[in-house]
Amino acid sequence: MAPKALHAVLRSPLVPSVFEGLVDSGSSDCFLDSLFVAKFNLPFREIAPLPVALIDGTVNTHVTRVVSLPIEFSCGYVCELEFFVTKLEGTYPVVLGYSWLTHCNPSIDWVKGTILCPKPIPHSQTSPPV
Repeated sequence: MAPKALHAVLRSPLVPSVFEGLVDSGSSDCFLDSLFVAKFNLPFREIAPLPVALIDGTVNTHVTRVVSLPIEFSCGYVCELEFFVTKLEGTYPVVLGYSWLTHCNPSIDWVKGTILCPKPIPHSQTSPPV
């Protein structure tokens, strides 16, 4: 049976145990649950209030905090991501949204529900022209 949601097993040096993140291409950004942030006393910075628009365009909350969190995926890929902090209504404390998908461009096997490590960008593509 195919999985009903795509999730990733994650680690961070700031969180003492593994946790799961929901991959959500319909979410524009990455989010952390406010209770998760409080539970692990994650450092955050305040930002000017930004509206969180739902799929129907309505706004029912604003985000005012951002957490920068180093994340390691089960395949060994590591990156630092910025998460907006808000109350999440699901079983996942983390939402990996479209901003993560476009930043990391992972290979996803949708049938198996697995995320393969992104291929590293060749050094010649990351170096500025001389």
